[in-house]
Amino acid sequence: MSLPGSTLTIILMALTLQAGTRMAIHTATHMNIHTAIRTIIMGTTMIMRLR
Repeated sequence: MSLPGSTLTIILMALTLQAGTRMAIHTATHMNIHTAIRTIIMGTTMIMRLR
């Protein structure tokens, strides 16, 4: 009875890990885009302030 449970937990863990990695990659790309936009906005505002 312990063997099927362990296999199920392993499968669940693998699925969660896969989903987690996928989400991490997705969030990383999104964060990079957001940070890029933010830095651009920050740069433009700084230039405008300097003027």
